[in-house]
Amino acid sequence: MNKQWTQFKEEFYKKFPDEDIKILDYIAICDIIRLIVSGVSNEEIAELLHDRVDYIESVAQEFLGFLGYEESLEFSPLQQYKRSNRTMFKEMCEKYLEIERKVDLYYARN
Repeated sequence: MNKQWTQFKEEFYKKFPDEDIKILDYIAICDIIRLIVSGVSNEEIAELLHDRVDYIESVAQEFLGFLGYEESLEFSPLQQYKRSNRTMFKEMCEKYLEIERKVDLYYARN
Protein backbone atom coordinates (compact mmCIF):
# COMPACT_ATOMS: atom_id res chain seq x y z
CA MET A 1 0.00 0.00 0.00
CA ASN A 2 1.23 3.48 -0.72
CA LYS A 3 2.13 6.21 1.74
CA GLN A 4 -1.07 8.23 1.18
CA TRP A 5 -3.24 5.19 1.90
CA THR A 6 -1.26 4.49 5.07
CA GLN A 7 -1.69 8.10 6.24
CA PHE A 8 -5.40 8.05 5.44
CA LYS A 9 -5.87 4.86 7.45
CA GLU A 10 -3.97 6.28 10.43
CA GLU A 11 -6.18 9.39 10.43
CA PHE A 12 -9.35 7.30 10.03
CA TYR A 13 -8.53 5.07 12.99
CA LYS A 14 -7.63 8.07 15.15
CA LYS A 15 -11.05 9.52 14.35
CA PHE A 16 -12.90 6.19 14.71
CA PRO A 17 -10.87 4.10 17.18
CA ASP A 18 -13.62 1.52 17.72
CA GLU A 19 -13.68 0.35 14.09
CA ASP A 20 -12.29 -3.02 13.07
CA ILE A 21 -8.64 -2.38 12.18
CA LYS A 22 -9.13 -3.94 8.74
CA ILE A 23 -12.43 -2.34 7.74
CA LEU A 24 -10.87 0.08 5.26
CA ASP A 25 -8.96 -2.76 3.63
CA TYR A 26 -12.16 -4.79 3.45
CA ILE A 27 -14.05 -1.91 1.81
CA ALA A 28 -11.22 -1.40 -0.67
CA ILE A 29 -11.08 -5.05 -1.80
CA CYS A 30 -14.70 -6.17 -1.47
CA ASP A 31 -15.51 -5.74 -5.18
CA ILE A 32 -12.38 -7.65 -6.16
CA ILE A 33 -13.07 -10.65 -3.97
CA ARG A 34 -16.77 -10.64 -4.93
CA LEU A 35 -15.71 -11.07 -8.56
CA ILE A 36 -13.20 -13.78 -7.62
CA VAL A 37 -15.77 -15.85 -5.72
CA SER A 38 -18.07 -15.40 -8.70
CA GLY A 39 -15.49 -17.15 -10.89
CA VAL A 40 -14.08 -14.19 -12.83
CA SER A 41 -10.41 -14.44 -13.91
CA ASN A 42 -7.76 -12.13 -12.50
CA GLU A 43 -7.16 -10.65 -15.94
CA GLU A 44 -10.84 -9.81 -16.46
CA ILE A 45 -11.08 -8.30 -12.97
CA ALA A 46 -8.00 -6.17 -13.63
CA GLU A 47 -9.51 -4.99 -16.90
CA LEU A 48 -12.92 -4.24 -15.35
CA LEU A 49 -11.46 -2.34 -12.41
CA HIS A 50 -8.54 -0.76 -14.26
CA ASP A 51 -5.97 -2.42 -12.02
CA ARG A 52 -2.95 -4.69 -12.34
CA VAL A 53 -3.23 -8.48 -12.45
CA ASP A 54 -0.49 -8.86 -9.83
CA TYR A 55 -2.51 -6.68 -7.44
CA ILE A 56 -5.62 -8.82 -8.00
CA GLU A 57 -3.53 -11.94 -7.30
CA SER A 58 -2.12 -10.45 -4.09
CA VAL A 59 -5.63 -9.54 -2.87
CA ALA A 60 -6.88 -13.05 -3.67
CA GLN A 61 -3.94 -14.61 -1.80
CA GLU A 62 -4.18 -12.37 1.25
CA PHE A 63 -7.94 -12.44 1.73
CA LEU A 64 -9.07 -15.74 0.16
CA GLY A 65 -5.98 -17.92 0.49
CA PHE A 66 -5.25 -18.58 -3.19
CA LEU A 67 -4.11 -16.62 -6.26
CA GLY A 68 -7.46 -16.39 -8.04
CA TYR A 69 -8.23 -17.74 -11.50
CA GLU A 70 -6.12 -17.61 -14.66
CA GLU A 71 -9.28 -18.14 -16.72
CA SER A 72 -12.86 -17.31 -15.86
CA LEU A 73 -14.93 -20.25 -14.71
CA GLU A 74 -18.14 -21.32 -16.38
CA PHE A 75 -19.87 -21.29 -13.00
CA SER A 76 -19.90 -19.21 -9.84
CA PRO A 77 -18.21 -20.85 -6.84
CA LEU A 78 -20.34 -18.65 -4.59
CA GLN A 79 -23.55 -19.92 -6.17
CA GLN A 80 -22.29 -23.50 -5.96
CA TYR A 81 -21.51 -22.93 -2.28
CA LYS A 82 -25.04 -21.66 -1.64
CA ARG A 83 -26.67 -24.48 -3.63
CA SER A 84 -24.56 -27.23 -2.02
CA ASN A 85 -25.79 -26.54 1.48
CA ARG A 86 -22.59 -24.62 2.12
CA THR A 87 -20.17 -27.48 1.49
CA MET A 88 -18.56 -26.75 -1.91
CA PHE A 89 -15.90 -23.99 -1.99
CA LYS A 90 -16.57 -23.56 1.72
CA GLU A 91 -13.31 -21.97 2.91
CA MET A 92 -13.08 -19.35 0.16
CA CYS A 93 -16.76 -18.42 0.27
CA GLU A 94 -16.91 -18.17 4.04
CA LYS A 95 -13.92 -15.82 4.04
CA TYR A 96 -15.63 -13.64 1.45
CA LEU A 97 -19.00 -13.69 3.23
CA GLU A 98 -17.38 -12.70 6.54
CA ILE A 99 -15.69 -9.70 4.91
CA GLU A 100 -18.93 -8.74 3.17
CA ARG A 101 -20.79 -8.99 6.50
CA LYS A 102 -18.29 -6.67 8.20
CA VAL A 103 -18.51 -4.13 5.37
CA ASP A 104 -22.34 -4.25 5.45
CA LEU A 105 -22.33 -3.73 9.23
CA TYR A 106 -19.97 -0.78 8.89
CA TYR A 107 -22.24 0.89 6.32
CA ALA A 108 -25.37 0.12 8.36
CA ARG A 109 -23.88 1.91 11.36
CA ASN A 110 -22.58 4.92 9.45
